[in-house]
Amino acid sequence: ERPDAAVRWYNMLNRQIPAHNVAAKDGAFVLAIVQRSEPYITDAQDALTELAIQSFNPMVPAPIQARTVLIFGLFEALGLDMPPEALNEVQRLVSTEYQGRSPAPVIMQRVDRAALDGRRGELALGVLEALGPRGASDLAPHVIVRFVRALRTADMTESAQALASEAILTWQGG
Repeated sequence: ERPDAAVRWYNMLNRQIPAHNVAAKDGAFVLAIVQRSEPYITDAQDALTELAIQSFNPMVPAPIQARTVLIFGLFEALGLDMPPEALNEVQRLVSTEYQGRSPAPVIMQRVDRAALDGRRGELALGVLEALGPRGASDLAPHVIVRFVRALRTADMTESAQALASEAILTWQGG
């Protein structure tokens, strides 16, 4: 019932948001990641293009740039379609370290190795250890993207989707 209510609110509000207001289009990104249905992915495409253009602007505040990293990174990590302008920006943005909680390097290395070796149990435990009781809400965006990529690499698609959904809904900017 909650996702349906969110969809109804988004549809109502979306008609009132100017097309160029990308920050207000955050609902399109959320629904594209959580619902993974075509109308919301299509809505998000236009906003992703606009966001890619804005990401070049050095005057973009750090919290908005970090949210951009999370959005672009999650779209790419989940294998969702992205416009070329956005796809070209993913590596540049995700390779930068942003403010937020980052697990110890040894945990990150363990997660990466487990994903590449297909050791799903070890991968799941490593991600859970890194998330801790606070979940994804205060993790650095590049860390969240790295975890979602690792889960997909190990063919843990449902877990990757669940983490991406939690992150896009709860992330507070590190």
